[in-house]
Amino acid sequence: MQDGKNILNAFDLDTVKIRTNELWMLEKSGCYANFPAVAEYCRHALAQSGFENIEILPHRADGAASAFDCTMPPAWDITGRSFLQIAGENTILADTGVIPYAAAPWSAPTPASGATGKLIALAPGETADVNGKWVLLTISDGSNPSGGYLQYLHRNGALGIAVMETRSGSDYPDAVRWFNGTGSYGWYPVAGEPRLPVFALSGAVGKMLLRRLAAGAVTLHGVMKTGIYPGEIFTITGIIPGKSATEYALFSHIYEPFAADNSLGFGAVCGIGKALRDSGLTPRKTLRAVFSMELYGFAAFLADKKRSVKIAGALNMDAVNHRKQRLLAFMDSPLCAPWFGDWVLPEVLGTIDGTEFIRCPGTLADDTFAGDPLCGGIPVNWCKNPTGTAHHCGCDDFEPDWQWAEAELPAFAHAVVKMLQFSPQDAAGLPALAVAEFRQQSSKITARNISGTEKSLLLENLYRYLDGRLISAEKYTGTTLDKSELAKAYHSCCEVVSGSTDFAATALQKEAASLIPVRLKPTPFSLADIPPAERKSFRVSRLLYALFDGSRSLLEALSLTGWLTGSKYDDTAIKNELETLNYLARYGYITLTVRNAE
Repeated sequence: MQDGKNILNAFDLDTVKIRTNELWMLEKSGCYANFPAVAEYCRHALAQSGFENIEILPHRADGAASAFDCTMPPAWDITGRSFLQIAGENTILADTGVIPYAAAPWSAPTPASGATGKLIALAPGETADVNGKWVLLTISDGSNPSGGYLQYLHRNGALGIAVMETRSGSDYPDAVRWFNGTGSYGWYPVAGEPRLPVFALSGAVGKMLLRRLAAGAVTLHGVMKTGIYPGEIFTITGIIPGKSATEYALFSHIYEPFAADNSLGFGAVCGIGKALRDSGLTPRKTLRAVFSMELYGFAAFLADKKRSVKIAGALNMDAVNHRKQRLLAFMDSPLCAPWFGDWVLPEVLGTIDGTEFIRCPGTLADDTFAGDPLCGGIPVNWCKNPTGTAHHCGCDDFEPDWQWAEAELPAFAHAVVKMLQFSPQDAAGLPALAVAEFRQQSSKITARNISGTEKSLLLENLYRYLDGRLISAEKYTGTTLDKSELAKAYHSCCEVVSGSTDFAATALQKEAASLIPVRLKPTPFSLADIPPAERKSFRVSRLLYALFDGSRSLLEALSLTGWLTGSKYDDTAIKNELETLNYLARYGYITLTVRNAE
């Protein structure tokens, strides 16, 4: 493809490095006071990279404004040096003057003179007398401290939290983890939610404190200088016009304190835009760039359908390059928003030298939720580079691998141009790919030890999904494809599936088979439409929830989710889902109807 060669020749890695590092310097503190400068820098850099019609769209960050049930957290700043030390010693345990994210986002301030008290070590969820004490919280599973548990500590008089994470601490003992997700509903806190000072410790420091505690009492003194207030965040968006107003988008989040996650995503998009401009190519489709806060800012942007309606599909550029490992995990479009890019993009990205490449089902993750029909229905592919224990950890393995980027990022540019230039002639080869994929996947389905009824369900949805990919290509290119061979392959496969025994065996399975959930609102996240006193802390699978469109039962939706993710459901899982659905139905998130017996 000549267009691809032009882009490869025009791609300038130095531009990516400069844009990545300059943005990182502006946002590495995580303070909202810097976000206007971040937005202005993004505007300038996009203009220098060939983008036009650049907009800076403000969104309220007050802990109350919501979009798609994502309640934007309030603004938060570090207003002065914040530190934690062993009282009476010069042993500094955490210091924002050295590492800004040693103060976890949305930490509450201490009194001006600080807070001094004895230290107690607890496991997450453990209860004890914490009144007037600092709590050393040890987390072993890579999660953030539970917002509900932090509120418990606050109600019972704790002075503050020192948190260490042993999973990353074992591999990176001197590094500090960024603990950002400490909200009770959703990731982040909402207005009125009580907060505590929260300091992040390295694994080595945390283990030293545990040894000191084992030998006797330890007293800590902490000073947290922070402010929580109603403010703003910004979405920055612009286009490189094509011959058609139909848009293909590149998404990437900003406002996080690491270069690889994710000022690199912004830098890579600038590099792709500049290469497109320098190549002299006028693309068939318009390229749009969108940058905002992960999940929350994108929800606010996509909620304005006048802005998002032209976007036919997107590629998320978050977390595509770390030093930890040269592995790319490509996420297909979700079952509810099939997209032909699932065939086109991996063809290019899978050829990057020295890179392992794997495929993942579309699961409507935090970076791909726009595929939910209630959140825009924009299919989003995501090719991420998993980091394991290095995630959100201030270590070398969580930094960009610029040597790898030299081969990797031009391939992303080539893949994007292939999507922008995709023509009716290109689309003509897709039906054969659909048939080949159907035969491969259907053979796995028919070989499973499940009832004929469940096999028929999976085969039907596989066919509809692949047919939907072809339909998306027809709409994108304005052509008609011959889908008859795919239909023949489907009907031929159905003929060999024997038996019609219902796959509902237990009483709970039969109840789930008779219940038809229909969602009325996007996936519950911050529970914005539920009175605060009646909220429960839980997570809903976006993949499962998106299947509640009235065409299938709860049991059928669970079967499809299990097929895609390789997970299994049992009566305990069904019981939990039934309880959750009944809870959500009380607040208008869904309706539940009973399927009539045939």
